[in-house]
Amino acid sequence: MPVDGIICEKRGEVTFEKCLGCAATFKQKCEFRFPIIYKIIQGLRQEREGISATDCTGCLRQSFFKRFVKYHVGLEEAYWMFRGSISHEIVHGCVPDDSTDHIVEQRFWRTFVDKDGSEYPLTGAPDWICISAEKLEDWKTAKAVPRYKNAYKGHQAQLNIYAWILAGNRIKISTAEAVYLDMAVTKPIEVQLWPEIKMTRYLQKTLVPLTKAIDTKIPPPKPRTYEDGLWLCNGYCPAKIQKVCADVARKHMILSFKKTQCGKCPARAKAKQLEEATT
Repeated sequence: MPVDGIICEKRGEVTFEKCLGCAATFKQKCEFRFPIIYKIIQGLRQEREGISATDCTGCLRQSFFKRFVKYHVGLEEAYWMFRGSISHEIVHGCVPDDSTDHIVEQRFWRTFVDKDGSEYPLTGAPDWICISAEKLEDWKTAKAVPRYKNAYKGHQAQLNIYAWILAGNRIKISTAEAVYLDMAVTKPIEVQLWPEIKMTRYLQKTLVPLTKAIDTKIPPPKPRTYEDGLWLCNGYCPAKIQKVCADVARKHMILSFKKTQCGKCPARAKAKQLEEATT
C-alpha cells in the first residue's frame, strides 16, 4: 500500500515526517495529538505482502490501485486505523506470549487452486484464534454496532476466508465471531461458515480476477453493487485513488464508444466531447 504521506487540513499534502514534526511542537493547527498521529502513521507504514482477505472483501479496483498509485490520506480518513489498534491491544494484553492454545494476529497463507490448475496465494491475520475451542474472533471498531443480528457482508466474507486459510494450515474452526465495539457497547455476532463450494465461487469472483489484474496491471471493472464494494465510493476511498479510477474509467468509455460504427450515434458524439475535454 504506497501511502506517501498525510493530507494536512492546513498545509495540504505533507510527508509523514513533517506531520509528526509539527505535532511534536505542540503548536499544530489540527485537533490531533502526537500519540494518535504516531499510531496512525505507524499503521499506514506497515508493509503488507501478497493479496489479503481484506483485499478481496471490498472494492477490487481500490485494492488494485492502492498497489500502484502513491497517495496521501487525511488524518480523519485514517483515524479508523487508530481505533482498530485499540481493540488489538486489548487482545494482545490478555494472551500470554508463551500460550500454545491462543494465536493473536499471526499471518497465515493458503493457495487457492482453480479448476484449470492455476494457483492463487492468499493471506490473512485473524485477530484471535482459540485452538481448543475451535473458535475464531475478529474485532471491529465502529461508530455504532450493527442494529441487526447479522455481521456486515464484508466481515462475513473476511471471517470465512480466515477460516478457509486456517483449515489449510490444519487449524479447525467451528465457530467464527465478528466482535463489534463502539464507544458505548460491544456486540459479538456469530458468522455462519460457508460450505466449500460457496468459498470456491467467492474466491473465483474476487481473488482470481484481482490476482490477474495485478499481474497484467490492467484494473478490474468498477463495482456495480453494494456487495462488490460500491459503498466505498461514498467517502471511503482516498481522493487520489478516486481520481485515477475515474480517469481510467473515462478513457475506457471513450475507447468503447470509438468502436461504434454509426457516425450519427449520440454516444460516439459524447465520447468525442469527453476525449477533447481530457486531452
